[in-house]
Amino acid sequence: MGFEFDNDFSFTDEPELQEVVERYRLMMRSNTPLYFDSHEFLLLIDYHLHNREYTESLKIADFGINQHPSSFDLKLKKAEVLFRLKDFTTALLLIKELENIEGSNSYLSFFRGLLHSHLKQKREAGYYFHKAVLQAQDTDEAIDILFQIAEHYQESNDLKTANYYLLEAYKIDPNDSEIIIELAQNFETYNLEQAVHYYNLYLNHHPFHSSAWFDIGVVYSRLENFEKALEAFEFAIALYDRYIEAYFNKGNALANLGRYHEAIEAFEEYTRLLREDNNGDEPEPADMLDVFCSIGECHERLGDLINAATYYNKALAIDPHYPDAIYGIGIIYSLCNNLSESLKYIRQAIDLDPFNSEYHFSLGNVYRRIGKIEKALEAYRTATNIDPKDYESWLNIAQLYFEKNLLTKAIRTLEEAYEHNPKVAIVEYRLAAYYFLKKNETEGFNFLRRALMHDNSKYLEFLKIYPEGADNEAIKNIIAKFR
Repeated sequence: MGFEFDNDFSFTDEPELQEVVERYRLMMRSNTPLYFDSHEFLLLIDYHLHNREYTESLKIADFGINQHPSSFDLKLKKAEVLFRLKDFTTALLLIKELENIEGSNSYLSFFRGLLHSHLKQKREAGYYFHKAVLQAQDTDEAIDILFQIAEHYQESNDLKTANYYLLEAYKIDPNDSEIIIELAQNFETYNLEQAVHYYNLYLNHHPFHSSAWFDIGVVYSRLENFEKALEAFEFAIALYDRYIEAYFNKGNALANLGRYHEAIEAFEEYTRLLREDNNGDEPEPADMLDVFCSIGECHERLGDLINAATYYNKALAIDPHYPDAIYGIGIIYSLCNNLSESLKYIRQAIDLDPFNSEYHFSLGNVYRRIGKIEKALEAYRTATNIDPKDYESWLNIAQLYFEKNLLTKAIRTLEEAYEHNPKVAIVEYRLAAYYFLKKNETEGFNFLRRALMHDNSKYLEFLKIYPEGADNEAIKNIIAKFR
């Protein structure tokens, strides 16, 4: 038995269906009871379910059960109709009755699990889902059940639970590509490293799947592993040279690697392909907003502020309220030391997009430059509230406290930063230095070791703040050990 409710009546039965529907309509018009066998009632119910006429389906199910009170299939169909009507409690009572007839029916256990889940009875749902898997007749059926359970939790946006059941299916058949790609896509929402693992497993089976290369590239970008991201996007393009989105993402990866000229080329290729897809006409203006801002930022990073402003203004010509373009103009003013204009534009961008941590970080930088330290602290703190992984804002808050000789506050700030960024070496180096300055050598050595384990090339960050460490034999030995 399948594990999805099939509301699409079989078109191979269409002549029979038409005759049954006509007889049913005749009965309703004449108000004269007619006999239908149980199979015909099932056809009628499916026909009305297909048309989303759930109340009529329920009426037919009750009529059918009245004529065929011992029909298992009609009672099960009624339970499915009740499910569609969200009457989960009544459906559950009916399923319990059917379990007394066929207690080993895996579909009944699966359906009961669904009902308990919709009734927010998580433990009972888990029990009956597990029971359904155990009742499966073979591995194919067990995998089908597990897939359907996972799909239910996906629809509820509970992807961790969905992945639990997909992992159970994966244990049964670790070579099933459909299971692997589902796992990869679900893990994207909460565990990027695991998403990479399963995308790589999938690509081992399907190395010429351009979309999978694109997807793993997006995950690598979110992990800020831009070398791997670039490699993945280039594979996607090699397999399909008109993969438009891959060109845009390739441009972003190149920009994040500091390869700005190449990034501009990728963005221009993206634009060319958009134009070709638009029969040679210019792309839709809205499609160009991000491109213009991305090219503008590349020129900005190259120090070509005139071209940067040109591209930001191209975006503003399309949408005068586009926050990234307004923010870009604010950064240009900052680079030109026109800090009052910079503040005006960055604040305007924040008004339009108040939950962009980068905007608040840059606002803090401008306030810091003009000596408004409290406002700078407020801006940096807003950035960390929006994005606790914004370690640069944490570092700047700590540095401002340090400059004001508030060493305890600086340490507390970086301890908080460390909770959200446990593998960022520069946070650990700074913490180590602050602890040594605080005469807490135990914690100082603790964080120095962690920092060296995560990135042994940045130890000078530690010595900048704690130069005495260069003459400390124990510190020198630890640094030498990890270099």
